[in-house]
Amino acid sequence: MVETIVKSMKVPGGKLLEIQLDYDPNECRVVKLYITGDYFAYPPEKIDEAEKSIESRPLALDLLDIVRDKLSYTTLYGVTVDNIVELLREAIEEAMEKCRQ
Repeated sequence: MVETIVKSMKVPGGKLLEIQLDYDPNECRVVKLYITGDYFAYPPEKIDEAEKSIESRPLALDLLDIVRDKLSYTTLYGVTVDNIVELLREAIEEAMEKCRQ
């Protein structure tokens, strides 16, 4: 069984950022991460690498460091790495809370 958490925010300047975290609540593992929105990334494949870097990993806040590291050499227009990490933190914390139930 897979559950989904979607978090979105309008960053200063009016750009939209959305995180979709698919996770397995029985195993408390990430299934898939999607980072989408109204922004540009160069090189764009770094977003894909960040998404894939946490697949199949246990839900934990240290996943934020992995994503931050993957995006550290990415130029973002319209959002920041901190925006992405903040939204992902919210999604991970919510998923972790649901896993504890």
